[in-house]
Amino acid sequence: MKSLEVRSAGIFAVLGIIVSSMLLVSSCGSNSSSTDTTYKYVAYGDSMTRGAGDYSAGVVTTDRCSEEFNGGYVPRLKNIVGEEIANEGICGESIFTGERRLRIVLERDHPTYIFILEGANDRGGSVEGIAAALCRMVEMAKRNNATPIIGTLPPVFDEYDDFAEWTNSMNEAIRKVAVDETVALADHAVAFNNDRSLIWRDGLHPNEDGYKVMADTWYNALLEAQAGVM
Repeated sequence: MKSLEVRSAGIFAVLGIIVSSMLLVSSCGSNSSSTDTTYKYVAYGDSMTRGAGDYSAGVVTTDRCSEEFNGGYVPRLKNIVGEEIANEGICGESIFTGERRLRIVLERDHPTYIFILEGANDRGGSVEGIAAALCRMVEMAKRNNATPIIGTLPPVFDEYDDFAEWTNSMNEAIRKVAVDETVALADHAVAFNNDRSLIWRDGLHPNEDGYKVMADTWYNALLEAQAGVM
């Protein structure tokens, strides 16, 4: 009888361990999913998305590549739409790195709309290869139930003059991607109208006024996407 009681106690102890383990696994699963967020709008790209070149008053930090930096077109677009926009810009990113990173952002942020601006750091590279990568990013966004809106590159000046022709060719390819994929286009090149006063002193990044133009251009493209007019 005593032996039976010992065996019963042992069985209950094992069951207790199993139940505790199941609760622990469940808890761990719950914690891991809590890292996911949901943003209706996500801005995706390189330093032009992060906001480099914006030296306007009111920025949080002087490090234009810091995640705490709140300059560029994103806060201005946020003020227009009246909703939060996640800034997923990474300085120095090439479109091919951005393509690999995109899946993580889509699965984590679950955006309804994603603004994609890539290619500036690939200047001089294969226009066809960059456009193909952009196509794949657009299709990836669609598969993840996000509406992609893509943008052309602003004009370049000064030390980047040698890339002006390449930038024009790249923008033509980006426009073709928008048509082929039936997505809205924020044509920053047209909006800037080759105006040097909208570009920061480095000849590449928009300045405060340039980012205002970008925000307006993204917003107009967003309205087209929402209306289904592409």
